[in-house]
Amino acid sequence: MKIGFFYPTYYPVTASASVHGYYLAKGLAKRGHILLSCTGDKNPDCIQYPQTKQGMLRLIFDADVLYVRLMNYFERVALWRLPRLFSLPVIWEINAPLEEQYAVSATALENEAKMKRHNQQRYFNAKFVDAAVCVSKANAVYAADFLRIKNTYVVPNASDPDLFGSGNGPDRYKRKSSDEFIVLWAGNPQLAWQAMGLMFDTAKRIAELDAQIRFVFISAQDTDVFPKQDNVEVISAVGYNDMPRYILSADVCLALYNNYTWCPYGFYHSPLKLFDYMAAGKAVIASGLGQISEVISHGRNGFLTDNRVDDVVRLIMECKRNPQRCVQIGSAAREEALRYYNWDRVAAEVEDVLKRTKKVA
Repeated sequence: MKIGFFYPTYYPVTASASVHGYYLAKGLAKRGHILLSCTGDKNPDCIQYPQTKQGMLRLIFDADVLYVRLMNYFERVALWRLPRLFSLPVIWEINAPLEEQYAVSATALENEAKMKRHNQQRYFNAKFVDAAVCVSKANAVYAADFLRIKNTYVVPNASDPDLFGSGNGPDRYKRKSSDEFIVLWAGNPQLAWQAMGLMFDTAKRIAELDAQIRFVFISAQDTDVFPKQDNVEVISAVGYNDMPRYILSADVCLALYNNYTWCPYGFYHSPLKLFDYMAAGKAVIASGLGQISEVISHGRNGFLTDNRVDDVVRLIMECKRNPQRCVQIGSAAREEALRYYNWDRVAAEVEDVLKRTKKVA
């Protein structure tokens, strides 16, 4: 199948924002599909068309289907089917509702008006979309109930168990002492949904209880927001392919999020960090929100928390007191990544959606 592939910066893989597109393109090409692009992505797995109106038209008439990650500047790609008189099916990949783009701004009133206009535009463009691939059930509700896309499919995110396998960590991050216990978090602290306050308060409380426990924060952005205390270390600018050496060195990993009270669809993310931790075979302490509570079975392949400092502290201390259980839970998590939460599965499920949509169209 010839797939018109419209994805924001994803090649080469750098940070989390590029991971999904990179692995999906790789997986679809591996399954024998031909990817067509006119975005200048430089992916060798894609046939590149000129970034001109003529190049776009050539792609439209060569493609069997268009696969578009829903982003501002790609929304109108759905209208490109018009020259083919609707014979070209369009699939949107939805990772977040529009509210996410406006969640972190201080100009709430101005953004409310902008968001209303933008939502109207997105709703109109969705009329030209045949199906939506959604990374979570919450996004599928957004696609079906608000955008009125009839065919919605939930395809959760994943990780690369080979990249995060134990064999890829010979040069692991060094502990300060052999009895040190490392609690790790990786992400962008500037995003409003990251539960940074919860983690900072937890680190402060732990410092009073156990000097052997160290918090390692791998930050994609400004490191000045982190507390300056002896049990906290901040590491910046780590490329995605270098992440395994840090995650494999941890004893426990954190996937903590604030509740999405600002979004009518609730917690809609399918957190890549969660699946990377699982693929690395690490015990995860995660917020019991949305898809996370579907992926993690408390006490079997991870731990769920109600986001109280006391609860997170208790779970960390329990993991340190019982390292063997920690290892067992991490092993169960990796088994889940090998069985289902991997990018080969994502490519297979997206391929199924592509085939169904092309057949219907």
